[in-house]
Amino acid sequence: MNGPNLCCLIRIGLAFIFLGLLMSFNVWAPFLALVVFLIACFTDFLDGYWARKANIKTKLGAMLDPLADKILMTVAFVSFVDLGYLEAWPVIFILTREFAVTGLRGMAIEKNILISASFWGKAKSCLQMFFVVMVTVFHCQLLYKKEWIPVEKFLLIIDLFLFVVLLATFLSGWRYFSDYFFSLRKN
Repeated sequence: MNGPNLCCLIRIGLAFIFLGLLMSFNVWAPFLALVVFLIACFTDFLDGYWARKANIKTKLGAMLDPLADKILMTVAFVSFVDLGYLEAWPVIFILTREFAVTGLRGMAIEKNILISASFWGKAKSCLQMFFVVMVTVFHCQLLYKKEWIPVEKFLLIIDLFLFVVLLATFLSGWRYFSDYFFSLRKN
């Protein structure tokens, strides 16, 4: 097991630790959930950096990295629906895009088409991670009964940022599909 793949496995484990802490009503749990999520985000950066720096490319790594990302984001977004912070429809949209792009990548591999990560794909991931941090901070604020930012303003910020996340999610999905179909035309 190489280092980047180990980072991916750690991220998968951290996703479920994040879930347990987020759903706990222990006074320190929401703060610890935030810390765990930030560590999981760091492992996402670390595995990519490490793989590029050491020139480590494996089939397992190519499968594990996006899988770990999807598990982490799925756990976070579904948890927020369960906690009542998000409606289900944006989460369904985000998860549908993830499954569709995963299926598309599988079809592309079968046809020897390389669809590289785009700016929009990376932007989508960063925006989703930042969104999860924002909502987790909001969760901490509610549970600690502290009003760092007034609740109405926080909810407005979350709604506006969710729109940005959905836009990046759509644009990155569009880019993957357009690249795939453009590559099919060339062949």
